[in-house]
Amino acid sequence: MAAVLTAARTRTGRLVVVRGAPGTGRTALLTAAGHALRDTGMPVTAITDPTELSRLRPRRTALLIDDADAVPIQDLLACRRNGCLVIATCRDISTSELSAAADHTLDLGPLPDEDVLTLLKDVGPLDQPVIDALRTALGPLFGNPGTVLATVEHLRDRLITVAERLCLRELHIALPPHHWLCTRDDPLLTAVAILGELRIDDLPMLAAALSEPVADCGRRIDALVEADVLTVDTTGKLRCVCPALAAALADDAGPHHAQRLHHALAVQLMRRNGDPTTIADHLTASGLSTPTARLLRLADRAHTQQPHRAAHWYAAALRDLPRDRQEHANVLRSLLKLLVQNGQYDLLSSVLADQATMPSADPAVRDDLEAAAMLTAFHTGHPVKVAHEPRTGGPLDLYAWWTGEHRTHIPDPTATPDDALLTTAELRLIHCALSVDHAGCAREVGAIRNPAARQRLEDLMEAGAAGDPTAVFEIVLGAGYRAPTDGPLALGRTVIRGYAAANWSDALPAARRLELTGTPDSPIHQMSRIYAAAIHVSRGEYATASTWLATVSHDPRFAAGRATVECTLLHRAGDSLGAVHLAWRTYRRVRRAGTLAGVERLLLIALQIALRSGDREMATALHEEIEQLYVRAPWRCARQVVLLGRGLIHRDPAAAAEGATVCRIRAHRPDLLWACRILAQFCDQPGPLIDQINTLAADPTGTFLLPTQLTAMMRRFGVPEPPPEGFTTTELRMIDLIRTGHTNRQIAALLHLSVNTIENHLTQLFARTGYSSRVELAAASSDGRLTGGVT
Repeated sequence: MAAVLTAARTRTGRLVVVRGAPGTGRTALLTAAGHALRDTGMPVTAITDPTELSRLRPRRTALLIDDADAVPIQDLLACRRNGCLVIATCRDISTSELSAAADHTLDLGPLPDEDVLTLLKDVGPLDQPVIDALRTALGPLFGNPGTVLATVEHLRDRLITVAERLCLRELHIALPPHHWLCTRDDPLLTAVAILGELRIDDLPMLAAALSEPVADCGRRIDALVEADVLTVDTTGKLRCVCPALAAALADDAGPHHAQRLHHALAVQLMRRNGDPTTIADHLTASGLSTPTARLLRLADRAHTQQPHRAAHWYAAALRDLPRDRQEHANVLRSLLKLLVQNGQYDLLSSVLADQATMPSADPAVRDDLEAAAMLTAFHTGHPVKVAHEPRTGGPLDLYAWWTGEHRTHIPDPTATPDDALLTTAELRLIHCALSVDHAGCAREVGAIRNPAARQRLEDLMEAGAAGDPTAVFEIVLGAGYRAPTDGPLALGRTVIRGYAAANWSDALPAARRLELTGTPDSPIHQMSRIYAAAIHVSRGEYATASTWLATVSHDPRFAAGRATVECTLLHRAGDSLGAVHLAWRTYRRVRRAGTLAGVERLLLIALQIALRSGDREMATALHEEIEQLYVRAPWRCARQVVLLGRGLIHRDPAAAAEGATVCRIRAHRPDLLWACRILAQFCDQPGPLIDQINTLAADPTGTFLLPTQLTAMMRRFGVPEPPPEGFTTTELRMIDLIRTGHTNRQIAALLHLSVNTIENHLTQLFARTGYSSRVELAAASSDGRLTGGVT
């Protein structure tokens, strides 16, 4: 802009060229230049039709010409000779003649990340996974403001507000159809998009599949690379410039086009005696009938080294096997086990849907189909039906019990063979773990096929109590199971483990995404909401915590977890008596219902509040209940609670210190902080506490917000506070000024920076800390919930 205004002050004509790819802000800059020039009193004319130049021949005016690539250079030079200031925008390719004639050339490159984040902030409070998905999908185009804003606008109908953040149900991001890259109608480009990548050496084969001359395809590939539509790496592989372009082109082409392309490539490879595994991949992707025997031989060989690939080949071969043959049953059972081992639950769902119309007289096949349907329903959040009548007390009954469709306990099912996908003993153990039945787990764990589970009884109990089925399946099934990377259980796992590690930046976005995934009122959703509320309580965001709690079911299974958070909110609001009474009522209710998961922690919270309120009688009653629970179920988490309870009721630092050690062994950071607070109430010697405090202070994730209570404990016992790291000197000064009420303009003046620079720093601070406003940042700083310092 400065170059434009300088040129405007000269008496002779000037030619200013603004170069940049579409979407880099050329038109916006041209419009802003027009406003600035008019403010100086200079006449401005925007040229929309290039032919107007040869007719008008204007003099002593500013001419704004957008997309001047096709304007004859002589017309522009004639206007300059007439004393005009000519500001022309063009692409950054094929502009050598125009650039050579320019008096000044301005190149618009990609915006830095902080400027893009500022643009996105204006769009709305996008959830961090959405921003991360945009960055990945757009790749080098993430710095292109036009592309970023157009893509977000294209996503507008899919963005859903969850807990004051804009979230996406599926993080599938494609360029909008009107984007200039998507307007190229080239079958070759579409083929590369569908395939994901193409080796240059395979171009002749692709040309033959498209029935096009190789030389013509080669020229078009060169043009697409030169235009930065395709990129080529050092190994000679061609890809679309960004995944969002490939997604847009593939979506536009549709699945049938992709299937036809894969079939044509398979034909070409077979004619050329190509790699059998590549042929199998294309035949599988084509969805057409395939050479079954060949696929099965390849799948058998790849079963160990390439299990995911083998699973797709088995699934393709299975479609063409006669269903009345024993071979079909054998392949089906092998495939079901392989898919569970790989964590491929989307493919497993497709296989089950195809097999659902196939009644089977083979009990082993029926049992495996039921077990696979149960695991698929758990992981996808969508029930799967089987054609036959499920056996009573079988896997599908377990899923129905877990989702609350019926409340009866799982009876002993019919015995299953040892080579079953899920044995009777494993089914019973999973039920006991999810029921938080310590005696049942201890009884059943010795009868399962995975001997390593016998040494992990405490982990199994904790996984069930935390509401994490994936951890239960991992322990029970061992190598026969792999947790998926996406879906409701995967997101719930991130929430649960993120909470235990105090990794809020992973846990909260996963909780928000989970709200848009699977069956909305499943147990994993309910537990996730409780953990999200607990995180917000830890951050001092009580209103947001209450919003999450309001969405939690009143089912007795979740009552203890919900009440634990609610008691803390009541106590901090000044209603300590109400908090203790809520805990006692909830405990009696869940004890009658027989769902005791989480009651130990609820009683300990109530015990602590009762002591602080001076209600010794109630505290004693609560402590007695905690002791009785531990006698009935002496597992690790219950031991932690009973030791901390003894420390509180008897002011016994040795018991409390031992309870804190259990917290540390469990690697549960919020509980360890809780234990440190309890221990600090009556611990006069630093020895029992210093190690625990150091564990909390040395936070490897960098996301744990140390509260003022921990800071006070560190100072009291002479534990060095963690060295400041993570914030620059400028950011620390900004945080101090924000806390004292200074505006952005005042901060800019005090720090001798521009207002835009201050806003960019604020955007980065919000992204790093998870806060979304100056008020939240100031409150966190005042409360000691921010860590960080000079970098």
